[in-house]
Amino acid sequence: NAGFYFEDGILELVFDGDELSAWINGTKTLALDGLAGYFSDKSVVKLGGYLYSWGRSSTRASVDDVALYDYARSGEEIAASYLGWAEFTYDAARRPEIYYDFSEAAADNTVKNLGTASGADGRIVAGTVDGNPDVYIENGKLVIANEKTAAKDGGYFRLPDDMFAGRTEWSMQFTISNLNFDNQDNGL
Repeated sequence: NAGFYFEDGILELVFDGDELSAWINGTKTLALDGLAGYFSDKSVVKLGGYLYSWGRSSTRASVDDVALYDYARSGEEIAASYLGWAEFTYDAARRPEIYYDFSEAAADNTVKNLGTASGADGRIVAGTVDGNPDVYIENGKLVIANEKTAAKDGGYFRLPDDMFAGRTEWSMQFTISNLNFDNQDNGL
């Protein structure tokens, strides 16, 4: 069994072509190296949902912003984003390719990309828990409310297919409130 809890702030994942690092509120907290080529063939990227074909997992979170940059952001850039996270503004020259602010979703659950890349809209794929959707937009935030008892195909937010294709480096930034991930019965 494994679990992870993160209260309020910014979580940023940075891949520089070999090392994947995690930054929480402007501070580097984890680094894994030797991952060259690992992300280039990932065709489905999602937030929430059932993570693997084994075990039960649940994800509960409120996500305000998601941004994908086409380069590995520096520690200085990450720290500056954290210090100004309430305003969440971007340098025009370094705008993210993908940016979702979750202010609304279309009738078909598509969330418009406000970044520079065209055709990079995301999509809510909702499952249900006790007859209610387990992924939805509320008060300008993406709410993920997957439960351990949910079916294998619980709801999630699907990012664009092949968003890592051809990338040698990238940064992905999330503004999060109350992330709680719990993985059960998987042998960890």
